[in-house]
Amino acid sequence: MLSARFMLVALLILAPGAFAACTGNATRAEAVEDGMRCCFDDLVLVSGITATGTNCKAAEWVRPGAACTLNNGSKMVASTKCGHPVKTNGKFEVQCSSAKGVFSTNYSSCSAATTGGSTPATNNTNATEAANATEAANTTKAASATNATKTAETAGAAAKKTVSTVVTLKSLDFDKIQANSSVKAKLVDSIKQSFLAKLTGYTKEDLTVVFTKGSVVATVTITPKAGSDSTALKAIVTAEKDKIAAATVTSIKALKEVTQFLEAGKSLSDITATSTAPVEVAAPASTPTAPVGAATSKVSMGSVLSANLLALAGLLAF
Repeated sequence: MLSARFMLVALLILAPGAFAACTGNATRAEAVEDGMRCCFDDLVLVSGITATGTNCKAAEWVRPGAACTLNNGSKMVASTKCGHPVKTNGKFEVQCSSAKGVFSTNYSSCSAATTGGSTPATNNTNATEAANATEAANTTKAASATNATKTAETAGAAAKKTVSTVVTLKSLDFDKIQANSSVKAKLVDSIKQSFLAKLTGYTKEDLTVVFTKGSVVATVTITPKAGSDSTALKAIVTAEKDKIAAATVTSIKALKEVTQFLEAGKSLSDITATSTAPVEVAAPASTPTAPVGAATSKVSMGSVLSANLLALAGLLAF
């Protein structure tokens, strides 16, 4: 890798022949199709820089396409090429990377050279710093995502069990209730309210009610609230289950439409409710979702790739 003090390797004269000491014409009459030759004297070298190559010396013509190697002592620092890519311009160009063919006609510094209209990094240090900064940012994002996921997993572990109990409602017609979404919703709400009256700090969203046939069997599942657990919740439901069942019957009988959904030959007085002993149920495992803004391979890899390409461009500029 070249140090910055060796970057300024040659000053190109924009008008060939300004200081030329070469004799004859730049265009050889016997080989017009080859293009224009370049006079070596048009290339003014910085002190300490020497050139080697065919005809790469004072007062000599360098044929189109031929290159001169520029050295600082015994070390090659760049090269020049005559008439590249236009053979007829008769100008030298600084080749900043002989392996990649990066040339410049108007710059005296290889670090400022362009190819195809693009602008590479001015030096490899800046490119490396950009890559390191991107990598550090991605590492921080990845760490944040990992910590957030662990927090979610810990919270999930604390509430990994729910409490479930079954309330059987006698004398209600399951099929009729299932066919009427409005009455079914009211029945679900009545059951939830009966439970919530005994569960301080809980909301309807903490309970789910699923109906099955026989007369109407309601499976009630309760998710422990934050700061509680399934063991404590189970104890409360066990102690209050009979009162909850009685409250459910009272609430259902208060529904004005309920008489339309009784089994044949049944009346309001026939409605009863019984509850089973609550049990703890393991909640299904779920895959934690990464928070918004967390780094993923697809998000972050693009920026890393860009930084790497930037670093590569900086290397090629040498």
